[in-house]
Amino acid sequence: MANKFIIEVRSKGFKNTSRDLDRVTKKTKEYTKASNKLRGTTAGLRRTIGALRNNLLLVSFAFGTVALAIKKVVDTAAGFEAVKTRLVGLTGSVKKAEAAFSTFNQVAATTPFSLQDVVEAGAQLQAFGANAESMIKPITDLAAFMGTTATEAANAFGRAYAGGAGAADIFREKGILNIIKSSQGLADLSKTTLPEFREALINAIQDPTVGIAGSTDRMAKTFVGAFSNMQDSVIRLAAEIGDTLLPSIKNATVSIGGLADELRKFIHFARFGHS
Repeated sequence: MANKFIIEVRSKGFKNTSRDLDRVTKKTKEYTKASNKLRGTTAGLRRTIGALRNNLLLVSFAFGTVALAIKKVVDTAAGFEAVKTRLVGLTGSVKKAEAAFSTFNQVAATTPFSLQDVVEAGAQLQAFGANAESMIKPITDLAAFMGTTATEAANAFGRAYAGGAGAADIFREKGILNIIKSSQGLADLSKTTLPEFREALINAIQDPTVGIAGSTDRMAKTFVGAFSNMQDSVIRLAAEIGDTLLPSIKNATVSIGGLADELRKFIHFARFGHS
């Protein structure tokens, strides 16, 4: 008769292991629930921060757009205002400054040079001690002849006017000194006095037989000249609008600046808790 063996395996403490497993499962569920809740809170916080960021960007963009629009509208008028203020110091009175600016404006309207260029050239002439109102048109002729801007021609003329032939480096490079010498019958420019050189310089520029005078009139008939005069008309319109709006825009600019400062302080306080 065959023998039977019965093997019995018993797990000691199985009930304790089951309870531990239940506790782990419970803790896992609690962690998952807390984790999901945290993710929801974090997502809400991210949405709040994103909305705040977008609003700040929108406000910043709005301020930038307003500032850019203001600058475009009044830039020309503000620039002319600065030149007029400079001219007051150079001429000694508001009335003389206005008269000089009006002359520069009229010259720019009939020459192939921008209004800003002519105005700056006139201011430079005045700074060098020349009579800007009487010399601005000959200077634009000189610029057209030399192929430079009116401001560059005014600077070259001013240095020569103030320092004589020895200071006229640009005129020497452009051949203007030779024109002065030959057209005015001067054998040696180095031996001329400053008053003599100034007279010869002005005569050479204004003498219609020399070839410099009338250069702007000839250039004004070209497309480049016509286009430049058209641009000047638009600029004068912008300056007129700017002059009308400038007082109100100055007040608005101050107000916007104050509002921007207050907004910056508010944001800084929200971030750091102190001003």
